[in-house]
Amino acid sequence: MPRPRRKRPPVKVPAVIYFKKAKNEKGNRQSCVYAECTMSGTVVGPIWSHTDGAIKKSVSDLTRKCDCPARFHQPREYVGARIVKTT
Repeated sequence: MPRPRRKRPPVKVPAVIYFKKAKNEKGNRQSCVYAECTMSGTVVGPIWSHTDGAIKKSVSDLTRKCDCPARFHQPREYVGARIVKTT
């Protein structure tokens, strides 16, 4: 009788999140986020805004486009000043 396959733990690679400002399509400077894989050096961005949703989207895009063997990327290091409006 064959042994049941054990699930492997998902491989998670740390990612560096950069908070910057860049020019958009209209030429206006706007807050944006870039994500970089620490293993392969792949960079994804700009994702406009400094919100939690922008960070999640940049990490998700990085996981899809990166060539490293990771199944997931996790934001571990943050570079730059994060600007989030509070009401």
